[in-house]
Amino acid sequence: MHLSKTIKNLNLICACIFIGGLAFLSNDKKALANEFKIGEIFEGKVILKNSSLKSVVFLPPGIYRVVAYIEHRNNNNNALAYLGLAKLNKNIVETAILVNYSIDLEQYGWQESKLCDRKNLHFIDTKANYNHEQDCYGLNHYRPTYLGSKNRFRRSFGEYLKKEGISQPQKFLTPFFRFADSSSVIEISYFFNPEAYGFGKQERTTWNSSSWHPNVIDLYPSKLAFKESVLDWTKAYYPQIKKAAFNKIDPKFNMADVNFKKFDDSNTVAIKDDEAVCDSAVNRTELQWSIKNTKDVQIAKKLGYSVLDCIRIMTKSK
Repeated sequence: MHLSKTIKNLNLICACIFIGGLAFLSNDKKALANEFKIGEIFEGKVILKNSSLKSVVFLPPGIYRVVAYIEHRNNNNNALAYLGLAKLNKNIVETAILVNYSIDLEQYGWQESKLCDRKNLHFIDTKANYNHEQDCYGLNHYRPTYLGSKNRFRRSFGEYLKKEGISQPQKFLTPFFRFADSSSVIEISYFFNPEAYGFGKQERTTWNSSSWHPNVIDLYPSKLAFKESVLDWTKAYYPQIKKAAFNKIDPKFNMADVNFKKFDDSNTVAIKDDEAVCDSAVNRTELQWSIKNTKDVQIAKKLGYSVLDCIRIMTKSK
């Protein structure tokens, strides 16, 4: 009798576990069923599939395609999504958008980001940075590493570009916008490639040694002007981007491009080479050798820059 009752209880427990498991799998499938398709095309805006918000992400002018998308669950079993879109022209990424957002965080909340605390940026405005509330936006310069990255999302982004014959971008100016409350989170970043705005091919550097770094950008009038244009864009669109993140949009709203006068092709050589010269000096370990290097001196003089300018840049960026 007792054995029979025990068996019934065990069967009941197993049934509950099975049903619970089905419910979990059902919820997991629901959370992970609304994926964006790689290669999918968007123009003007993207409506996210986060059930609680249905956030709208506005896109600058042009055609954007999905180049990377992943969904995963964090340690609290929260479903999160990472969406990457890119505007491609010939063989470069002109503009990219990355959206990191919650799919079903209603029950457990979210992990606080340190982004709103950063100080080493071109600009940061933190409206709120409390427990279960974050609201900040800013402007950073970004030196991406896609191919070979340990981050699965970034790696898939780079692999898509390689497959399509697109050059791996080296520099971006990146406005970002983060909004989070007790039940949801969304972080939107826009990536503007200087090469799409008249600047020459960007050289690979470290983040600290880049001539786009806040400590040294004022030594480059053209780059400073571009940074100011992107910053104006960032500040102007913060209110609309925030409203759209919570699905409160003006149907007539259209996002414009960064208002920056592109340089003629005849001017791009100087823009390209001055960075190459200075970055070369910054990254070289034997500083005295770089000062005496005849080629560096000749190129710098031709462009109107002295190698001493490069030394000043290195000193300020350390």
